[in-house]
Amino acid sequence: PARTVAGPMRTWLERGLGTRPLLSVTGFSAAYCAAALLGQALASDRDPFATVWPPAGLYLAALLLTPWNRWPLILLGAAIGNLAFDVGFNQRPLVLAISYWLTNTLGAISAAGLIGFVLRDRFRLDDLRSMLALALGGVVLLPLVTATVGTYALQSATGAPLVDHWRTWLMADALGVLLVAPLMLSTRPAPRPGTLYGVSLEGLLWLVLMAAGCWLVFGGAGSGLLLRPYMLLPLLLWAAIRFGVFGAAVSVSLLALLSIALTVRGYGPFGIGSDPTLRIAVLQPQLTIFGLTTLLVAVLFRQQQQALRDLREANARLEQRVAERTEALALSEGQARRQLDELEFIYANAPVGLGVLDRDLR
Repeated sequence: PARTVAGPMRTWLERGLGTRPLLSVTGFSAAYCAAALLGQALASDRDPFATVWPPAGLYLAALLLTPWNRWPLILLGAAIGNLAFDVGFNQRPLVLAISYWLTNTLGAISAAGLIGFVLRDRFRLDDLRSMLALALGGVVLLPLVTATVGTYALQSATGAPLVDHWRTWLMADALGVLLVAPLMLSTRPAPRPGTLYGVSLEGLLWLVLMAAGCWLVFGGAGSGLLLRPYMLLPLLLWAAIRFGVFGAAVSVSLLALLSIALTVRGYGPFGIGSDPTLRIAVLQPQLTIFGLTTLLVAVLFRQQQQALRDLREANARLEQRVAERTEALALSEGQARRQLDELEFIYANAPVGLGVLDRDLR
């Protein structure tokens, strides 16, 4: 099987929480706050909510990578990051900031609990069951919980209409999980010896073509044949097949970041119109479909390749056992022939004669 290299978050969480908990909590809270600032930077100035909420994916990935008895450290780091973002950077009331943290925590714990219940084993993104569990828990359950509870809390605190923000919150968390969680949970495949240069060149070529494709699709206003998002599917599938689950996660994150940033600013096939919220409302479902499709193709292709490798190994072991049995049979046949030759020699050279009797002297 192909070797893999653990990602930085996997190594940091799995080792750091056990040996340096205070440093890990501080680092996670900083990463949470930075992810929230990234989501805010991608949002429209007219929309009070983020178009995509990366902390949702970061929070869920951290819980999935951490033993449940150390979840309080992750919850503490998320609380610090959430309060720093809401109170420190956006001057929101402390009560509202705490309600947002509780909402995000409830969604992340619900999703992680469902994923753990479905798998009953260690989470592995390159496994189809794990991928489907992530889609069910992270892309469906988590956004439903956070959007429903969060908008209800917002309505209770500010009187804002519930229906106006529920869909935006729902899609923002779903995109945040798709954008960040696979990137954090996947392992980077280590290239085979002698292929590093070729893989690096192919990766660089893919990056250039992906950036150019995103600019062609989302970089110009108006519509046309070249300004259709499905034109990017071959590049997404290229990353999924050639670079595995990690490559698929990188491609989905890059596509989401570029497309959202350009669409909010009025570019691309969804940039027509004066309402940025409506533009993103059209873009979000397509990005969700593209992301799930790309990740599922990567997982299925990886499992097919693994099945082929296992089949080749089983065939090689079977051929080796057949060869060993054939050699043993040939050796036994040679020994039997030598013993027969010895008996024939004795019979032929006996001075009087030989007879073979059983116990009844017959």
